[in-house]
Formats: sequence, C-alpha cells, structure tokens
Amino acid sequence: MQAKMVLLWLLGIALVGAFIIAAGGDDVVWVARHVDPIGLALLFFLQMMTLGVSAYQWHRLLRSLGAGIGFMSTFRIHLSSAFVESVTPSVKVGGEAAKIYLSRRATGLPGDAVLGAAMAHKYLSLLPFLLVLIPVIGAAGAMGVLSRWVVYAFLILFAVFALFFATAHRHGGDADRVTSNESDGSGLWGAYARKMQRFLQTARGAGGYSRALTRGSERWTLLGLSTIVWLLYPVTVYLVAQMLGLGVRPLSAAISTYSAYVLSMIPLTPGGLGTFEGAMSLMLARGSLSAPEGLAVALVTRLITFWFPLLLSGGATLSTVWTIRDTPEGH
Repeated sequence: MQAKMVLLWLLGIALVGAFIIAAGGDDVVWVARHVDPIGLALLFFLQMMTLGVSAYQWHRLLRSLGAGIGFMSTFRIHLSSAFVESVTPSVKVGGEAAKIYLSRRATGLPGDAVLGAAMAHKYLSLLPFLLVLIPVIGAAGAMGVLSRWVVYAFLILFAVFALFFATAHRHGGDADRVTSNESDGSGLWGAYARKMQRFLQTARGAGGYSRALTRGSERWTLLGLSTIVWLLYPVTVYLVAQMLGLGVRPLSAAISTYSAYVLSMIPLTPGGLGTFEGAMSLMLARGSLSAPEGLAVALVTRLITFWFPLLLSGGATLSTVWTIRDTPEGH
C-alpha cells in the first residue's frame, strides 16, 4: 500500500511537471513571480477561514449529539482528517474514517452516532456544491467552454451523491433484506457483496442519527455555511489572478474552479494532484489567459488551497497522534 501511494504521488508530481514543461517553464515562472507576499498572506488567512468554517460545522454536529468537546480540539480533528484526505486518492471521503475514529476517541460517543454525524456532514457539504455547480456548468455550456470530461465527472459525482443520500436516509428494511440474503459466493463479487452487507448494517444504525441531524433550522444553518465555503473557492482564484496582474472575469474564475474540483474528485492521484492543475489551467486558457498564465494561476491557487493546508494539517496530525497515544478513549 505504501509503495502504491508513493507511485501515485510521483504520478501527480510528474503530471504537474509535464504541464509546466508543456506551457513553458520560464513563462510560467515569469508570471508567477508577480506574487505579492502580503496578498499571499491574506489568501492564506482566507483559506484558514474556510477550514475553520468546515471544522465549526463538525463541532456543531458533535455538540448536537451531546459531546463535550472544545472547538480547538474539533479543529485539530478536522485538520487531521483533511490530511488523510489530501494524501490519499478519494472522492472527498478519504478522511472520513480518520475523522470518525478520532472523534470517537475524543468524545466517547457511540460509533453509530459519530458515523451518522459524518454522513450528515458529507451530505451538508456536497449538496450546496452540486447546487452551485449546476448553474455554473450551464453557463460554461452556453459559452462553449465546457469540457465533456467535466460533464462525465459531474454525472459520476451526482450518482455518488444520490447513492449516498439514499443510504444516509435509508430505513432499516432495505438493509434487513440485503442482510437476510447474505451471499455465500466466493471471488470478487462475493467479497464485494459481503462488504456492502456490512456497510448497510452499519448505515442502518447511523441513518437515524443522520436524519435527526439534518432536520430543522440547524440544517439550514449548516447548509448556508457550506455554501459560503464553496463560494469562497472561486473568489480565491479570482484574487490570485488579480494579484498576478491578469484579467479574469468572475464567471471564468468560477467555471475553472469548479471544473477543476469536479475532475480532481476522481480518485486518481492524492488530493487530485496534477488533475486539478491541468483542469484549471485548461479552463482558464479557454477563457482569456494564455497557457503559462492559466497554469501560473492554478499553481499559486494550489499553494494556497492544497500545499498550505497540507503542511498545516500534517502538523495537526502529528500532534493528534502524539496526544491520543496516552489518552484513554472518550477523554
């Protein structure tokens, strides 16, 4: 597994390197050298705000379950799960297992309760993204700049969300029927069926918590916070372009940002390394920028939204691992 992860990291870095060479390394550096240290620091702060909002959502969900946990502890758990998500190929779910484990250790809540909170958090995070994405994709299609790969990735993401939503709001009956027909088959299909049975059994118990946490005014508050987070990402791209002295329209920034996020959610490389940069630079180049300019914007954006949080979350992960070594579960 470790060898595979190293290879995937090398693949992602190789893709970024190939894009830089193809766009003209000297030209990309020339554009990127206009980075303003003060502007970069402000964008780092903006990224910290988005991380803080996401952690605050998780904190509210845990407190709704009766967990007596402080915000900073929740923030550290959130950063640790974000680190796992960033270093593994995932459709934005790679860090959920780490989040559930660390939250159980910190709060002593039942596994079903924490899993239900995680399902609710994912639902409350992905739904606003899809709702924001639909008009942006429509605008890109009308402008003739929409890539078919973005459409394919969006359809896959939509199907995954629909399946997740159905599972999160499933009542016990369906899980019982699947469990009562346990397959005794062997091979790949038999192993897959058994995994699905175990998942449905677990989701059946967690679904009640998930449904309870996504009702009432609390749901709208958390959905609103998620919408703010997703709207801030194209703002970051727009501000990066302005900092580099490049003329990018807000709509072009939104199209390139969400296209890059959709494609990077396909679990190919850790954190979408390579796919994000390639998709963003391509979409910006379809607008008003040259290939070196588009790639420079993508690279600086990733410095803010990927490499900076990766460094921050890596430190939080080391701190968390060190802390839980000597901390009894539930304390």
